[in-house]
Amino acid sequence: MNILTVCIHYPVASGRYITEAFKALGHDARSMGPMTGTKIWGIDVHPKYIWHPDYLIDGEKGIEWGGWKPDLVVTAESAMALKFPPGVPHVCWGMDNHVRDYQFHDLQFDSMFFCHSWGARMGEDKVYWAPPCYEPRYCRDLGFERDIDIGMVAVPYDGRSELVDGMRGAGVEVMFTWGPIYEEYERMYNRIKIALIRSIHGDVSHRVFEVMAMGCCVLMDKARDMEKIGFIEGSISSNTPTRLTRRRRRAPCSNRASGSVSPN
Repeated sequence: MNILTVCIHYPVASGRYITEAFKALGHDARSMGPMTGTKIWGIDVHPKYIWHPDYLIDGEKGIEWGGWKPDLVVTAESAMALKFPPGVPHVCWGMDNHVRDYQFHDLQFDSMFFCHSWGARMGEDKVYWAPPCYEPRYCRDLGFERDIDIGMVAVPYDGRSELVDGMRGAGVEVMFTWGPIYEEYERMYNRIKIALIRSIHGDVSHRVFEVMAMGCCVLMDKARDMEKIGFIEGSISSNTPTRLTRRRRRAPCSNRASGSVSPN
């Protein structure tokens, strides 16, 4: 099948994972949309991580397919979408329905798939829950010596920074950084014993699956889909919303997670 992914081409993007996953399944998968070069999260990454689209958008010339046309279009973006001629199935996949509503003026998708069962658009016709997952090629337990007790590799949003500052103020040493991606991200988490996760709006992120696949225990705030996905949570105390996935429970939790959600 010819599958076209439409999205903004950041160095790290869900659309990139989706396109590569379809290729791994044997489809002729290609991508379309604007690109940001080395820029993401307000920083520049190494040029080797630039994602080049197969098709650029030219408002004057239209789309030059070069003899190739999609059998399926997947919009994997909350900030942009394109209309395509009738007759080609067009679906939307999104991980941000905890903060975005995926309303694109008069554009109607044939189906929509979102990561959060309680988020925007859920309950509407032809809208389905597709839980978060991880990419096994980039998230492996490499067997490293883990020299960092607690760590988080994430963009320093206010809630995350406040959490880390509070823990450090209480005498807990926390490694907090951002910028590493792909193999650098994998190597960093393979040094961490306990992965600290702070959600934006009570959501289960892909990072939960990623860090468990890399062998970390998880320390995180309460997320609404955790039990629905199949995780077992161990309370730190009875009066805090924070939860710790204990070492003895990490393996069965990882097994249930990988069994419930496709790695791709």
